[in-house]
Amino acid sequence: MNANIIIQLLCAWLQGKRLPPLPEGITKLTTPQNLNGFLYHTAPEMSACDAGICAQTWQKNAALHLKRLKILQQVWPVDAPRPMLFKGADYCEQLYRDPGARGCCDADFLVPSHFEAIARHLAKSATEIRYPQQMRLPFGSIDSLGFVIDGCLLELHRQIVPLPPNELRANRIWHRSQPDRTAGDPFFRFPCPKDRLAIWLAQAAKDAFEINQMQLIDLMIILRQQTDPILPWLRRCQLLTAYQVAQQMLKPLQPPINLRCPLPNRLQAQVIQQLLPSIWGPVQSQPSVFKRDLIKILSWHPRAFGPKLLAALWHRLDARLKAKIPAQK
Repeated sequence: MNANIIIQLLCAWLQGKRLPPLPEGITKLTTPQNLNGFLYHTAPEMSACDAGICAQTWQKNAALHLKRLKILQQVWPVDAPRPMLFKGADYCEQLYRDPGARGCCDADFLVPSHFEAIARHLAKSATEIRYPQQMRLPFGSIDSLGFVIDGCLLELHRQIVPLPPNELRANRIWHRSQPDRTAGDPFFRFPCPKDRLAIWLAQAAKDAFEINQMQLIDLMIILRQQTDPILPWLRRCQLLTAYQVAQQMLKPLQPPINLRCPLPNRLQAQVIQQLLPSIWGPVQSQPSVFKRDLIKILSWHPRAFGPKLLAALWHRLDARLKAKIPAQK
């Protein structure tokens, strides 16, 4: 089965056109990409078996998402600032307006202050506390903690990413966020559109762009929400390079925005060559083999480095590329 059918479906949906019928067994392609709930949400024509699988996925997604939010409201300290949802929980509520359209494994939320006090309060109700897996400086504080409460994982964040630039510090993002005025009780806050874009890019860069098709759909909808010029904003957030790589990944969906950033052409071609198959190619494709170095390049804008340090990073990554990537015939 050709994976291009998924690209055709996504392009038709993004352009508001009639969705093409899907071949039998399409869920073999969509399940690894976390798209089954999205298929149920968009309701294209498909076989009864595939429709049943998508319906079950949607029901599971919706039940878990609503359960997480309900638990979070029940255990939240009365005198604490209201939590700001971001990532998957935010997308379900604000992008798709459908709790089952997108699968999530947890609910991520940000607080501008009182991180330790809120963490101690949540720990009283938790059966398990999970510590962050990413590397951090020895003198750095813990930026996130996961609490398993009634079988649901709730992740409390002090910052969006480690050592964020000034524009992406938690207190600034939280104060720019807004409650959902359409809800009966606007308990949760949500990022403003430009912060939602910055958060997506920062998280993707931190994860070395090991992402799936569902995450690219998130990005396309986020880009459509932007009403103000985004390039000056991304420059202040030091995310221009990450945005340029994301735009390359969106090319199969024909995005309306193009951008050139200071990323060397040869390196860019090799990076995209490594990453694109894991998103648009066969399911068994593997992600980048030089993940750590790519994170360093994408997580910070080149202007943040001095010329000597930047040259050293390029040289180190170039040596990894020559050793790991076979020459093209």
